[in-house]
Amino acid sequence: MCLSRPMVYDCHHGKDRKVAFKKKYKAGKKGGPDHVWQRNNLMIQDTKKLGCPAKITVNEIITFPQFKVEKDTKSYRDKSSKAIKKALSTLCIENVRKELHVCLPDMSDHRNHPVGEGSGVSLVMDKRVLNYLCDMVREGVGTVLEMKRHLCWFVKNMFAGRELPPRTNRAFFPTKADIRAHMCRAKQKMNSSNEDSINIIQCDNDITGGIESTTNVTEYRQLPTKSHTPRARGPKCRELLKSINNLTYVLDDSTLNDVEVGLHQMYLKLKQSAHKSSGLIVKEKLPSKRKSELLTESQPTKKLRYSKLKMPKKRHPATGRFGTSAEMLKNNYLVNVNAQLNDSTPSV
Repeated sequence: MCLSRPMVYDCHHGKDRKVAFKKKYKAGKKGGPDHVWQRNNLMIQDTKKLGCPAKITVNEIITFPQFKVEKDTKSYRDKSSKAIKKALSTLCIENVRKELHVCLPDMSDHRNHPVGEGSGVSLVMDKRVLNYLCDMVREGVGTVLEMKRHLCWFVKNMFAGRELPPRTNRAFFPTKADIRAHMCRAKQKMNSSNEDSINIIQCDNDITGGIESTTNVTEYRQLPTKSHTPRARGPKCRELLKSINNLTYVLDDSTLNDVEVGLHQMYLKLKQSAHKSSGLIVKEKLPSKRKSELLTESQPTKKLRYSKLKMPKKRHPATGRFGTSAEMLKNNYLVNVNAQLNDSTPSV
């Protein structure tokens, strides 16, 4: 008989074992940039963990009837354990029995949360109901009320001949908010896929109805690759040379012999193709194209001549004004003053 380590399952309202992770997540969420606006919703209860002490204990026991211990002593137990290990290595064991001993808590052991029909309010949606909801989203169900009607029909067929769970059980009768949230997640999974081939195969199956045809074969043309200029290839070559330089410190001399020969040949090839001026290797200047050169020769350019616009004459500042002050401005607008210096003024 082999006894494994007991497995302990807490109540879903039990002790919160992720307190440190939640504090770290909240601290990182608050430390965002200043211009980010975050919506603060009113949450009366931010977690369903209420410290309930109820637990379920499961013990797994494996028995080997053909390896019975004759006497309950250490020598006989060691002898049978060696025989079992030898048989496990050769896979020659028969009549192996596996038992699970489950210890369930009493209803009175639950604390700090409702028990009975009221406990279904905090349950998560059942996986079977969730899978059916995703299937209905793929079929084209788009409204919450229509989805709720489909889920009610599915739950009634699931519990055919048995008593239905209460309506407060959110695992089988989710609310409109739960249905809306799961529908949105299912649509996001449909739109975003890591592999485009899965989406293409799914679209082909939807069109052909899942029937494989040998005559009509769908061919997909390869997209044209972008041509790289010499200046764009330069940084990549320099990165490769840096990585090769780092590997030379780790590899042995025997493996670096072929690398040395190859690098020398590449150096001679690059030296021949490099731009030279009076025997010296210099950087080649690429001619810069102007906007006028970019125009094709088939499109002749015409020089346009623009005539000057007629500008209005400058208006007198006293025009349209009446009175003595206006008359003085009109008469004394342009005045020539001859300033004469006296002889008594000192010279500077």
